[in-house]
Amino acid sequence: MYLYNKKVILFNIFIFLAPFFLSLLYYKEITLVSYINSIFIISAVFLLLGLFLIVVRGGFFDFFYSSIRKVVKRTTRQGEMLGDDIDSMRLPSEMSEFNFIKPLLVTGLVLFCIMMLCLLFYYL
Repeated sequence: MYLYNKKVILFNIFIFLAPFFLSLLYYKEITLVSYINSIFIISAVFLLLGLFLIVVRGGFFDFFYSSIRKVVKRTTRQGEMLGDDIDSMRLPSEMSEFNFIKPLLVTGLVLFCIMMLCLLFYYL
């Protein structure tokens, strides 16, 4: 189970208060519609970033990346001069451990659910 430490809790509190500040900055007032719009933007950023990192971690771009390296190595002087350095470069799926995907997705989903509840309240 994911253990929450002090930094994660403070980060989540900041993220849940961010739509209020975004509403004030952009709309100059806090209304339900401005709050819904702001929380949608923030939740979409978190969800899209988390889903993109899942795709990268899965190795989707590894073939493209290695193909580009081969083309660069064969067609340019820099590629010929670098030689084995290009082959020893890590693939995108191996570059990071991606430990923060789950908190990104959970935060994005919670914000999205809050937005849906606000929309339900707005239309009723």
